[in-house]
Amino acid sequence: MSSPLNDKSFSLSGGGEKTSNSSLANATSLNGHLIKEPDGSYQVYGVRKTGKYDFSVRMNVNASDIAKWWKNIEMTGYVKVVTDTSSGAALDWYARGRLHISSSPCEGVAYHAGLRADGSEYWQKEIWHTGGYTDFRSNITATHSLLGRWVGLKIIMFNINNDSAVRLQTYLDDNATNHWKKVADVIDNGGWYADNPNDLFYSANCGRSKDYIVTNAGPIATFRSDNMIWDFKDLNIREIQAP
Repeated sequence: MSSPLNDKSFSLSGGGEKTSNSSLANATSLNGHLIKEPDGSYQVYGVRKTGKYDFSVRMNVNASDIAKWWKNIEMTGYVKVVTDTSSGAALDWYARGRLHISSSPCEGVAYHAGLRADGSEYWQKEIWHTGGYTDFRSNITATHSLLGRWVGLKIIMFNINNDSAVRLQTYLDDNATNHWKKVADVIDNGGWYADNPNDLFYSANCGRSKDYIVTNAGPIATFRSDNMIWDFKDLNIREIQAP
């Protein structure tokens, strides 16, 4: 997206379980704040809160129509963490679902690619919101702290094996010089189970197995962050051709 301030497919939330199709002409939507910096980058942060969702932000990119729902995608951007407020501060970019809200739990399905402020990364699957999360895959230290420096982050998800499995990859441009290195490569072909007990997992009645493979497309992709203030530039999402 060239400018999220006037991109009508883009909406900003402070993590308040809502989304909007309105533009960000006033640089503020719901509880999120977006400020254009002198160098052309943007600073984003949510509302100050106590606990896990301090400064929480959800930047949603809405697909234009059903035929163009997000499925085999690449999400890319350059990020710089200005400040973090907990050891769990992280960027979390995800796709293939709708709204992630408690009132419609089965809409909240996704693959999540995380990059923490300390430089560690992970992938996680969400089969429903909020009782369908799996454990982390990959979950390794990929680089050093993101505080005060620009890093390129690229996450890729695409179906393989005739749409029966999904491949998930993370790349970093560690010095912001357009030299990308793959730091994670995960395949979900079954056996990646939600963590919660069966009675809780199946209480949502989503009709999905406990190791459901998220091969479906979804209308919303999200650039999320928690417990941090951060700058970004050149955020982009595009549909790719699966190999």
